[in-house]
Amino acid sequence: MTKLKHYTSPGYWYFITTSTFNYHPVFEDPDNASIAVNVLYSLRNQQKLYVLSWVIMPEHVHFIIVLRKYSLSKIMQEYKKSTSRLVNISKNTTGRKNWMDGYHDRLIRTDSELRIKINYIHFNPVKRDLAKAPEDYYFSSAYEKWETDLDLCVSGSGTSRTTGCG
Repeated sequence: MTKLKHYTSPGYWYFITTSTFNYHPVFEDPDNASIAVNVLYSLRNQQKLYVLSWVIMPEHVHFIIVLRKYSLSKIMQEYKKSTSRLVNISKNTTGRKNWMDGYHDRLIRTDSELRIKINYIHFNPVKRDLAKAPEDYYFSSAYEKWETDLDLCVSGSGTSRTTGCG
């Protein structure tokens, strides 16, 4: 079966989901989850993307990002490669496969769809009984510690996919 190509462009909102290999709960370990967060923010600090929302679940992650540089496939390749390498180094499991191949992406077209996806991301730990409220889950952008680019990247019009950040 032929793999579908991912066509992406800077300046658009993308909802991303990717899962760990065989759905192993790699990020149940807080040290591993911290690595996943740090790699995401490293890409942000390198000005490769804007981060609007995210959650690190035990066996998958969700992001809403806006690309600044590179394609989405390049960003995801770098994210997965870096998290895998750092997790394996920290756990002395060099060479272990941590991610399933590929990822799912969805272009978000409206402010209202963006809000729905952010809500979905933030309530994911609550639905799984990992937290009582979204803001209680440390490995989520709903937790007060984490800075995002949401205000920078959303027009607030409620009708279009226009961003001020891309």
